[in-house]
Amino acid sequence: MTTYIVTLGEVDAFTGWADRFDAAAADQPGFVDTLRLEQTGGVTHLLQRFASAEQRDAWHATAAFRTLAAEADRYSHGVQQLGEGTALRFVLPGEADAAKWKKFLMTLAAVFPVLLVLNFLVGKTGLPQIVRLLISSPLLTALLTWVILPKVTRWLKPWVLTDGDGRPRKPGD
Repeated sequence: MTTYIVTLGEVDAFTGWADRFDAAAADQPGFVDTLRLEQTGGVTHLLQRFASAEQRDAWHATAAFRTLAAEADRYSHGVQQLGEGTALRFVLPGEADAAKWKKFLMTLAAVFPVLLVLNFLVGKTGLPQIVRLLISSPLLTALLTWVILPKVTRWLKPWVLTDGDGRPRKPGD
């Protein structure tokens, strides 16, 4: 299985590549099936199963595989996990694995401009500070919860889920 963090704006190109990659694997001896799991924000997990580890390794040694793998680097960053048998376990990177400093910067980028605008608008009312806070706090929370953070998270997910080399983070990194 390979997890790919797709570069922002390259999802369509990556999807076309993944279709060709799946088709090329399907032509290989011992190919069983492919499972593609796509998360929002450009995270895709490709799981290709072969009848044996030897047949999988033979596919990985082909020129077609190497060419397609190199092409994937133009659209994404991937990390591969190999397994054998019928009871496999793979660890998928998720937002809980994101670096805390990246989550902090992402949240700050979402909160600061909204808070600035709300303070400006509510501050002009001349109401006591406690009333202004009672108005602006639920507005800020609602905007962040339903509008801003979902969009910012979707846009920045590739950055948040990668390490310093652009590779998908692994739990505990």
